[in-house]
Amino acid sequence: MKIRELLEDSKVRYGASRIQKDLIEVGFSTAIITTSDSMRRKQLVPKAAKNFQVTTNSDHQLPIAVKLLERDFSADAPNQKWVLTIIIIGGRQS
Repeated sequence: MKIRELLEDSKVRYGASRIQKDLIEVGFSTAIITTSDSMRRKQLVPKAAKNFQVTTNSDHQLPIAVKLLERDFSADAPNQKWVLTIIIIGGRQS
């Protein structure tokens, strides 16, 4: 049961070697092969961490919008100033 707890504490990321080190730290004497076999029998498989994916391309030649309001959003009456945020996900603006 302790192996399952340690694996869940690691967000299911630790393999047998890290789990074995944690078991030794909490007072259990175990070998790496025993820990690995126990994880296999219980079908405890760690998840691989995902690689970081860059989502912003700052190196482009596209024109940058002019800031006409200069952060002055105050208005004397309704509908004088409108603001819009455009978010592009997963591709280029066409």
